[in-house]
Amino acid sequence: MILTTCRPQSDLVSFFRNNILVKQAINNGIAVCLYNQVDELPDEIFGIPDVSVVTDYQGKRPSLNAMLQKTESEHFIYANSDIELDMKQVKETFTFFKSSNYDLGAARRRDYQWNKSHYKIQSYETLDIFFIKVNTLKAILNTDLIPGTIKFDNLLIDLFLLGGKKVMDLTKVVMVYHRNHEQFKINGYFNLILNNTEQSSFQVIRNDTSKKIKFGSLAYGDQLIQVNGTYRTKRRSKLSKRFRYYWGRFKVKLYNKLEKLLSILIWKFYDSRQVIEDNYRYFGLIYIPKSK
Repeated sequence: MILTTCRPQSDLVSFFRNNILVKQAINNGIAVCLYNQVDELPDEIFGIPDVSVVTDYQGKRPSLNAMLQKTESEHFIYANSDIELDMKQVKETFTFFKSSNYDLGAARRRDYQWNKSHYKIQSYETLDIFFIKVNTLKAILNTDLIPGTIKFDNLLIDLFLLGGKKVMDLTKVVMVYHRNHEQFKINGYFNLILNNTEQSSFQVIRNDTSKKIKFGSLAYGDQLIQVNGTYRTKRRSKLSKRFRYYWGRFKVKLYNKLEKLLSILIWKFYDSRQVIEDNYRYFGLIYIPKSK
């Protein structure tokens, strides 16, 4: 069972385009539960097998606690509705997770613009999919977490780790793709920045420190790998996990600075050229504009 909250759309074509996870689940016979109000969904969605809709929750988005109250399974997957997955891969990995002694699994996402080969893997703190053991979550959930809100991913990881629970990093096995919809950049291994002001505003919101988070990073989890078709977890020492966390934070800051510098140099180079609007080609590790 996959639980999600969808982006509101009135027609089915637009709905599937903006909530591709739901379309993938339906096509692969995976049950999906949508936490949305009736007027946020196209009429046709209510007649599709394996799709259920929950509307009786308070607020604009349902809390994790509200989802737990409606869940009868021992395990479930929560995921953002705009990601793309290999559902066969997800099924196999979820089966392994359920048989393990881990309480939470999560994966970093791969952001792309047009071609999935030209992606940028996000930080240990940017997570869009979770495998959750229900009884463990019920035992430790002591606050109202709202899926899909800023820092929900960090707060959830923090909740499990502070509770002494085991967290699995699924990134090497579960490929999570997310098409970039932010207007201030063109996504590649390095991002081409289009609007520095907008980027800075976004980063300020994302880096809000008003919520105290001690272990809100997947860097503190054990890594899941697959060797000759067999799943294995690589357990790391506390020191190794701590190092991985700080190395990850350093890389984020370094990449942000490199992207800003590369973008300045690229736009300076094209300053005297006639650029073809909204037309780019992949050059090395970054998209650059095409010119006449």
